[in-house]
Amino acid sequence: MSGKPPNLSRVPVRPNSCQMRGRVMQMRPEGDGAGVVWDVAVSAAQDVAGSPNFAARHVGDMIQLYVHPELAGGVSEGDTVSAMVSYRGDERGGRFAVVGEGVGRE
Repeated sequence: MSGKPPNLSRVPVRPNSCQMRGRVMQMRPEGDGAGVVWDVAVSAAQDVAGSPNFAARHVGDMIQLYVHPELAGGVSEGDTVSAMVSYRGDERGGRFAVVGEGVGRE
């Protein structure tokens, strides 16, 4: 047996999504410049048929939401938004991201 640790593969989060609504409290550039990260105060997280809803337990809390630049839709801090979101990651961590058609302002 060699002294090397075993090569452990990452296990991705199972597919999930929900229709989330919340208020954008803060916006900042993504670390690598490929989008923005919003701090969103979640007010609702509606189930999508056949998909686990990982945001439901965050209603009333703040989450970090990654938004691709093409999906941001002219949103500003303080706006209330709704979007289809999914938690992406593995057992080491992850984050919510906007998926689908983009973000709607309310």
